Amino acid sequence: MNLPDVFLIGAQKAATSSLAFYLESTAELRISNIKEPNFFVSGALPYIDGSFRGYCKINLLGEYEKLYKNFQLTDKICDASTDYLYKYKEFYDSVFSLYQENIKNIKIFCVVRCPAERAFSSWKMFRRDGKEPLNFKEAVMESSSRIKNYNYNYDYVGYGQYYDAVKYLKEKGLNVYVINMDSLINDKDNTLTRVSNFLGLEYVNIQSVTETQVNKSGNIKYPRIRNLLTSDTVFKRMFKAIVKKEHRMVIKNKLLNATISNQDITEEDKAWYYNFVKGSEFEVEKTIKLNEYE
Repeated sequence: MNLPDVFLIGAQKAATSSLAFYLESTAELRISNIKEPNFFVSGALPYIDGSFRGYCKINLLGEYEKLYKNFQLTDKICDASTDYLYKYKEFYDSVFSLYQENIKNIKIFCVVRCPAERAFSSWKMFRRDGKEPLNFKEAVMESSSRIKNYNYNYDYVGYGQYYDAVKYLKEKGLNVYVINMDSLINDKDNTLTRVSNFLGLEYVNIQSVTETQVNKSGNIKYPRIRNLLTSDTVFKRMFKAIVKKEHRMVIKNKLLNATISNQDITEEDKAWYYNFVKGSEFEVEKTIKLNEYE
Protein backbone atom coordinates (compact mmCIF):
# COMPACT_ATOMS: atom_id res chain seq x y z
CA MET A 1 0.00 0.00 0.00
CA ASN A 2 1.20 3.49 -0.85
CA LEU A 3 -0.09 5.46 2.13
CA PRO A 4 0.85 8.81 3.70
CA ASP A 5 3.90 8.91 5.93
CA VAL A 6 3.31 12.57 6.80
CA PHE A 7 0.25 14.13 8.45
CA LEU A 8 -0.52 17.83 8.70
CA ILE A 9 -3.19 17.56 11.40
CA GLY A 10 -4.21 21.18 12.02
CA ALA A 11 -5.09 23.46 13.43
CA GLN A 12 -8.05 24.54 11.36
CA LYS A 13 -7.72 28.22 10.28
CA ALA A 14 -4.06 28.39 11.27
CA ALA A 15 -2.62 28.78 7.74
CA THR A 16 -2.53 25.03 7.14
CA SER A 17 -3.81 25.37 3.55
CA SER A 18 -1.06 27.91 2.83
CA LEU A 19 1.58 25.74 4.52
CA ALA A 20 0.52 22.64 2.58
CA PHE A 21 0.67 24.61 -0.68
CA TYR A 22 4.11 26.03 0.13
CA LEU A 23 5.58 22.62 0.94
CA GLU A 24 3.93 20.94 -2.03
CA SER A 25 5.30 23.57 -4.41
CA THR A 26 8.73 24.28 -2.92
CA ALA A 27 9.78 21.09 -1.12
CA GLU A 28 7.99 18.41 -3.18
CA LEU A 29 5.70 17.18 -0.44
CA ARG A 30 3.04 15.11 -2.20
CA ILE A 31 -0.60 15.90 -1.42
CA SER A 32 -3.61 14.44 -3.23
CA ASN A 33 -6.24 16.56 -4.96
CA ILE A 34 -8.43 15.91 -1.90
CA LYS A 35 -6.28 17.68 0.69
CA GLU A 36 -8.47 16.75 3.68
CA PRO A 37 -9.87 13.22 3.24
CA ASN A 38 -10.59 12.83 7.00
CA PHE A 39 -10.17 9.09 6.61
CA PHE A 40 -8.95 8.45 10.15
CA VAL A 41 -11.84 10.10 12.01
CA SER A 42 -15.59 9.58 12.01
CA GLY A 43 -17.80 11.64 9.72
CA ALA A 44 -19.41 14.92 10.66
CA LEU A 45 -23.01 16.08 10.74
CA PRO A 46 -24.16 18.69 8.20
CA TYR A 47 -23.74 22.41 8.64
CA ILE A 48 -26.60 24.64 9.78
CA ASP A 49 -27.63 25.24 6.16
CA GLY A 50 -28.14 21.48 5.80
CA SER A 51 -25.17 21.03 3.48
CA PHE A 52 -21.80 19.31 3.66
CA ARG A 53 -20.36 21.97 1.37
CA GLY A 54 -16.58 22.15 1.71
CA TYR A 55 -16.39 18.97 3.83
CA CYS A 56 -15.02 15.67 2.55
CA LYS A 57 -15.01 12.22 4.15
CA ILE A 58 -13.32 9.19 2.60
CA ASN A 59 -14.69 6.08 4.29
CA LEU A 60 -13.18 3.06 2.54
CA LEU A 61 -9.51 2.06 2.59
CA GLY A 62 -9.62 1.32 -1.13
CA GLU A 63 -10.84 4.86 -1.83
CA TYR A 64 -8.17 6.29 0.44
CA GLU A 65 -5.41 4.31 -1.30
CA LYS A 66 -6.56 5.59 -4.70
CA LEU A 67 -5.80 9.15 -3.61
CA TYR A 68 -2.10 8.29 -3.52
CA LYS A 69 -1.78 5.57 -6.17
CA ASN A 70 0.06 7.79 -8.66
CA PHE A 71 2.79 8.78 -6.22
CA GLN A 72 6.10 6.95 -5.98
CA LEU A 73 7.08 4.80 -3.01
CA THR A 74 10.00 7.15 -2.42
CA ASP A 75 7.74 10.24 -2.23
CA LYS A 76 6.87 11.98 1.01
CA ILE A 77 3.07 11.72 0.95
CA CYS A 78 0.91 13.92 3.15
CA ASP A 79 -2.66 13.73 4.42
CA ALA A 80 -3.53 17.31 5.48
CA SER A 81 -6.81 16.80 7.37
CA THR A 82 -7.14 19.47 10.06
CA ASP A 83 -9.87 17.59 11.96
CA TYR A 84 -7.22 15.12 13.15
CA LEU A 85 -5.87 17.52 15.78
CA TYR A 86 -9.37 18.13 17.10
CA LYS A 87 -10.24 14.41 17.23
CA TYR A 88 -6.75 13.36 18.24
CA LYS A 89 -7.61 10.21 20.21
CA GLU A 90 -9.72 8.77 17.41
CA PHE A 91 -7.00 9.76 14.93
CA TYR A 92 -4.33 7.92 16.90
CA ASP A 93 -6.41 4.77 17.34
CA SER A 94 -7.30 4.64 13.64
CA VAL A 95 -3.76 5.27 12.44
CA PHE A 96 -2.34 2.66 14.82
CA SER A 97 -4.95 0.14 13.67
CA LEU A 98 -3.77 0.51 10.06
CA TYR A 99 -0.04 1.19 10.45
CA GLN A 100 0.70 -0.99 13.49
CA GLU A 101 4.46 -0.99 14.18
CA ASN A 102 5.05 1.30 11.19
CA ILE A 103 3.37 4.12 13.10
CA LYS A 104 6.81 4.98 14.49
CA ASN A 105 7.92 5.96 10.97
CA ILE A 106 5.26 8.61 10.34
CA LYS A 107 5.86 12.31 10.93
CA ILE A 108 3.17 14.66 12.17
CA PHE A 109 3.21 18.43 12.16
CA CYS A 110 0.70 21.08 13.07
CA VAL A 111 0.33 24.85 13.21
CA VAL A 112 -1.07 26.62 16.25
CA ARG A 113 -2.23 30.22 16.64
CA CYS A 114 -3.89 32.43 19.23
CA PRO A 115 -7.14 30.53 19.99
CA ALA A 116 -9.23 33.70 19.96
CA GLU A 117 -7.88 34.69 16.54
CA ARG A 118 -8.32 31.13 15.27
CA ALA A 119 -11.95 31.05 16.44
CA PHE A 120 -12.62 34.43 14.85
CA SER A 121 -11.06 33.33 11.55
CA SER A 122 -13.16 30.16 11.58
CA TRP A 123 -16.29 32.21 12.29
CA LYS A 124 -15.41 34.57 9.41
CA MET A 125 -14.99 31.61 7.05
CA PHE A 126 -18.40 30.21 7.91
CA ARG A 127 -19.97 33.65 7.59
CA ARG A 128 -18.26 34.05 4.22
CA ASP A 129 -19.68 30.71 3.06
CA GLY A 130 -23.21 31.30 4.39
CA LYS A 131 -22.94 28.68 7.15
CA GLU A 132 -22.98 30.92 10.23
CA PRO A 133 -26.02 33.06 11.17
CA LEU A 134 -24.80 34.05 14.67
CA ASN A 135 -22.48 36.86 15.67
CA PHE A 136 -19.05 35.92 16.99
CA LYS A 137 -19.81 35.91 20.70
CA GLU A 138 -23.08 34.03 20.24
CA ALA A 139 -21.34 31.43 18.08
CA VAL A 140 -18.60 30.84 20.66
CA MET A 141 -21.08 30.57 23.55
CA GLU A 142 -23.18 28.06 21.56
CA SER A 143 -20.19 25.89 20.54
CA SER A 144 -20.75 22.94 22.83
CA SER A 145 -24.51 22.74 22.27
CA ARG A 146 -24.45 23.20 18.49
CA ILE A 147 -22.09 20.31 17.77
CA LYS A 148 -24.69 17.90 19.14
CA ASN A 149 -26.85 18.59 16.10
CA TYR A 150 -24.50 20.13 13.55
CA ASN A 151 -20.98 19.79 12.13
CA TYR A 152 -18.29 19.65 14.83
CA ASN A 153 -16.41 22.41 12.99
CA TYR A 154 -18.69 24.78 14.92
CA ASP A 155 -16.72 23.99 18.08
CA TYR A 156 -14.94 27.35 18.12
CA VAL A 157 -13.54 26.58 21.57
CA GLY A 158 -12.47 22.95 21.14
CA TYR A 159 -10.55 23.53 17.91
CA GLY A 160 -8.28 25.96 19.78
CA GLN A 161 -7.28 23.53 22.53
CA TYR A 162 -4.03 22.22 21.06
CA TYR A 163 -1.95 21.39 24.11
CA ASP A 164 -3.81 18.28 25.25
CA ALA A 165 -3.85 16.89 21.70
CA VAL A 166 -0.12 17.33 21.05
CA LYS A 167 0.82 16.11 24.53
CA TYR A 168 -1.31 12.97 24.05
CA LEU A 169 0.22 12.15 20.65
CA LYS A 170 3.75 12.70 21.94
CA GLU A 171 3.10 10.50 24.96
CA LYS A 172 2.01 7.80 22.52
CA GLY A 173 5.50 8.00 21.02
CA LEU A 174 4.59 9.83 17.81
CA ASN A 175 7.00 12.24 16.15
CA VAL A 176 5.17 15.58 16.32
CA TYR A 177 6.48 19.03 15.37
CA VAL A 178 4.58 22.19 16.32
CA ILE A 179 4.77 25.44 14.36
CA ASN A 180 3.69 28.84 15.63
CA MET A 181 1.61 30.54 12.94
CA ASP A 182 3.24 33.86 13.83
CA SER A 183 6.62 32.36 12.87
CA LEU A 184 5.20 31.11 9.59
CA ILE A 185 4.01 34.63 8.79
CA ASN A 186 6.90 36.70 10.14
CA ASP A 187 9.85 34.37 9.52
CA LYS A 188 8.56 32.30 6.62
CA ASP A 189 11.82 31.14 5.03
CA ASN A 190 13.40 29.91 8.25
CA THR A 191 10.16 28.27 9.38
CA LEU A 192 9.68 26.43 6.08
CA THR A 193 13.32 25.34 6.18
CA ARG A 194 12.90 23.91 9.70
CA VAL A 195 9.68 22.11 8.78
CA SER A 196 11.27 20.70 5.60
CA ASN A 197 14.26 19.47 7.60
CA PHE A 198 11.91 17.78 10.06
CA LEU A 199 10.11 16.06 7.19
CA GLY A 200 13.34 15.10 5.40
CA LEU A 201 12.69 17.42 2.46
CA GLU A 202 14.73 20.10 0.75
CA TYR A 203 13.08 23.51 0.71
CA VAL A 204 13.74 25.95 -2.15
CA ASN A 205 12.05 29.35 -1.89
CA ILE A 206 9.75 30.24 -4.80
CA GLN A 207 8.65 33.77 -4.01
CA SER A 208 5.44 33.75 -6.07
CA VAL A 209 4.34 30.68 -4.12
CA THR A 210 5.31 31.73 -0.59
CA GLU A 211 3.65 35.14 -0.99
CA THR A 212 0.28 33.49 -1.73
CA GLN A 213 -2.35 33.23 1.02
CA VAL A 214 -4.69 30.24 0.60
CA ASN A 215 -8.31 30.04 1.85
CA LYS A 216 -8.44 33.59 3.21
CA SER A 217 -11.35 34.46 5.51
CA GLY A 218 -13.16 37.79 5.58
CA ASN A 219 -16.13 39.73 4.28
CA ILE A 220 -17.01 39.21 0.63
CA LYS A 221 -16.80 42.47 -1.32
CA TYR A 222 -17.69 41.10 -4.75
CA PRO A 223 -20.03 38.09 -4.40
CA ARG A 224 -20.76 37.73 -8.13
CA ILE A 225 -17.09 37.61 -9.03
CA ARG A 226 -16.38 35.17 -6.20
CA ASN A 227 -19.25 32.90 -7.29
CA LEU A 228 -17.89 32.90 -10.82
CA LEU A 229 -14.40 31.99 -9.58
CA THR A 230 -15.68 29.16 -7.40
CA SER A 231 -18.22 27.71 -9.86
CA ASP A 232 -17.45 24.73 -12.08
CA THR A 233 -17.18 26.12 -15.60
CA VAL A 234 -15.78 24.95 -18.92
CA PHE A 235 -13.12 27.65 -18.72
CA LYS A 236 -11.99 26.42 -15.28
CA ARG A 237 -11.73 22.84 -16.52
CA MET A 238 -9.64 23.98 -19.51
CA PHE A 239 -7.49 26.14 -17.25
CA LYS A 240 -6.92 23.19 -14.92
CA ALA A 241 -5.94 20.94 -17.81
CA ILE A 242 -3.23 23.20 -19.24
CA VAL A 243 -1.77 25.09 -16.24
CA LYS A 244 0.45 23.50 -13.59
CA LYS A 245 -1.13 23.17 -10.16
CA GLU A 246 1.23 25.55 -8.35
CA HIS A 247 0.61 28.29 -10.95
CA ARG A 248 -3.16 27.69 -10.83
CA MET A 249 -3.15 28.01 -7.06
CA VAL A 250 -1.25 31.30 -7.16
CA ILE A 251 -3.59 32.82 -9.76
CA LYS A 252 -6.77 31.41 -8.21
CA ASN A 253 -6.01 32.60 -4.68
CA LYS A 254 -4.83 36.05 -5.73
CA LEU A 255 -8.16 36.50 -7.53
CA LEU A 256 -10.21 35.05 -4.65
CA ASN A 257 -8.37 37.14 -2.07
CA ALA A 258 -9.16 40.28 -4.06
CA THR A 259 -12.86 39.60 -3.44
CA ILE A 260 -12.35 39.55 0.36
CA SER A 261 -11.92 42.45 2.78
CA ASN A 262 -9.87 41.95 5.92
CA GLN A 263 -11.61 41.84 9.29
CA ASP A 264 -9.46 41.27 12.36
CA ILE A 265 -10.72 40.40 15.81
CA THR A 266 -10.95 43.43 18.10
CA GLU A 267 -8.97 43.59 21.34
CA GLU A 268 -12.30 43.74 23.15
CA ASP A 269 -13.52 40.50 21.57
CA LYS A 270 -10.16 38.85 22.19
CA ALA A 271 -10.30 39.79 25.88
CA TRP A 272 -13.88 38.52 26.04
CA TYR A 273 -12.82 35.18 24.51
CA TYR A 274 -9.98 34.78 27.01
CA ASN A 275 -12.38 35.48 29.84
CA PHE A 276 -14.89 32.97 28.43
CA VAL A 277 -12.26 30.27 27.80
CA LYS A 278 -10.04 30.50 30.86
CA GLY A 279 -6.35 29.85 30.21
CA SER A 280 -6.59 29.90 26.43
CA GLU A 281 -4.21 32.88 26.20
CA PHE A 282 -1.38 30.48 27.18
CA GLU A 283 -2.36 27.66 24.78
CA VAL A 284 0.18 28.46 22.03
CA GLU A 285 3.08 29.01 24.43
CA LYS A 286 2.38 25.74 26.27
CA THR A 287 2.03 23.75 23.06
CA ILE A 288 5.19 25.12 21.42
CA LYS A 289 7.15 24.09 24.52
CA LEU A 290 6.27 20.47 23.74
CA ASN A 291 8.62 20.58 20.75
CA GLU A 292 11.57 18.28 21.02
CA TYR A 293 12.79 18.80 17.48
CA GLU A 294 14.68 22.00 16.73
